[in-house]
Amino acid sequence: MTELDDVKNGFEKKLEAQRVQHAARLEGELRFLRDDLMRDFTKSLPRDFAVRAAGLHMPSPPPSHALMDLSRSTPLQDLDEAFIQYFDLGKYYPLAKLRYPTVYCESLEEFFGPLVKKMNLSETARQAELKNLVQEAQETADKYKGGGIFGYNLPGDGAYLNGWLFTYGMNLPPAQVFSRPELERQVLGTAAHEKLGHGFLFAFSALGQVKTSLGLAQFDIASRFGLRTSDDPTASLQLQQANLLFQASQLLEEGWSTWVENVMVRSTGPDGRHARYEIEQLVEAIQSLPANLPDRLEIQKVLAGCLGVLFGEEQAAMGTLHQAVMILNGLGEELDGHFSQKLGQPLRYAAGELIMSQAEINLGMECVPYAALIAANVSFDPRAISLADLRDLLGHDPRLHPDARMAALSRLKLPALNDIQALVKFASEVLSISVPKELQ
Repeated sequence: MTELDDVKNGFEKKLEAQRVQHAARLEGELRFLRDDLMRDFTKSLPRDFAVRAAGLHMPSPPPSHALMDLSRSTPLQDLDEAFIQYFDLGKYYPLAKLRYPTVYCESLEEFFGPLVKKMNLSETARQAELKNLVQEAQETADKYKGGGIFGYNLPGDGAYLNGWLFTYGMNLPPAQVFSRPELERQVLGTAAHEKLGHGFLFAFSALGQVKTSLGLAQFDIASRFGLRTSDDPTASLQLQQANLLFQASQLLEEGWSTWVENVMVRSTGPDGRHARYEIEQLVEAIQSLPANLPDRLEIQKVLAGCLGVLFGEEQAAMGTLHQAVMILNGLGEELDGHFSQKLGQPLRYAAGELIMSQAEINLGMECVPYAALIAANVSFDPRAISLADLRDLLGHDPRLHPDARMAALSRLKLPALNDIQALVKFASEVLSISVPKELQ
């Protein structure tokens, strides 16, 4: 049995532990990790990784500027058009799927209204739910000094932005937010993250179509706002499918959404970089794990090894990339509180954006959205596959795992940057993964 088989078998034990007892997940994660397996993981780290805690060196991409021109008069509409034109989206996909409205809401009632309208409730119950949502949003903003949810996306319906929250605590009416460049940038960044990030994958990818058929957009929104979902058996099964798909695609989805937000809107730094995260930040966050955390040293070794597999100098087999993203997702979720405090967001956002930045360096910026769609070109009929079979497929076959597919795509090196057809060819012939018919 090979070392990779040992890793694989160990991770299967971890998945079983997740199903049986949530509290035992971290222990299950570590039980199978032996020193020889850790050497196999960490050998992919850059040669001086242990010496220079700053992390691996990734060459800076060529200088570029945020693609959104903030001087234009209709910024929310222009945001979509700038994205469509820069990435030549109309050459491959029907643009109507992305041309639903982005709505800037000036009150909490306007912000929550479309969400409540979709709930299967009586009108009286809807009004009560709306009142509760407004009250909870006000309490959250007061407690966390302006914290809360700034936007959400209902695919094909609308992207909704919380203008009340953007101007919370300021002597500024929400309608005047676009008069202040920094606030406008935050609004546009949220719109890009929700609509051009999550909404883009929902609209154009095979995985998005599966999620649409399962009604997963509503599940996602419900979980974010603490709303109840139906208790019937079908809804329960859909929720479990949703959780499995989330676990398998969170690096892809959050990484893509964070990357496109920064590319489209955020200002670039003096070195021309627009990425929010660099590997140094992840390394420092791993090094600063709480001293009283059980098995802290082993966890640090595991996470450092996963970074080495995903971003190191040595190429890793797709099966190894698969194990690395699953472990990163599992441990990252267990430690969400720590990484959110240190990075400002959960680990999946930061590691996911780094994967997209790596794709930008190796493939070219214009290829990144198409790499994301190739990674998300995973489809199944939810009515024809059991929950156990879905879990087995995602856990054992890296070519059906969206995060593993994206990790592998990000490490391809095209002969010429921004060559979408070369990307399609390499994905099919080098990685042996399926590509969307629209790109063939």
